[in-house]
Amino acid sequence: MTTNSLYDTVLSNKAKIKKHRREFREIFGIDLNNYYDIIIGFDVIAFDEKFIQPAEGQSTHDKVNEKYGARAVDLVLELLKGI
Repeated sequence: MTTNSLYDTVLSNKAKIKKHRREFREIFGIDLNNYYDIIIGFDVIAFDEKFIQPAEGQSTHDKVNEKYGARAVDLVLELLKGI
């Protein structure tokens, strides 16, 4: 990975946090920074295991949709783009 590539990734991730932070808090009631790193992006594994905690055999997608709705699913998918 080149320095420019890492720099571009950091800038892109910072912009994504800024863009989605308020909506994330409105939907989930927590700060996006808890699960979003400016280098690696959205940590869906930690989000799943520590916050969503779906039942055995239930997907994160289904649990988010069931508890928070389609808008929340769309937001999570948007945060995952580029990973």
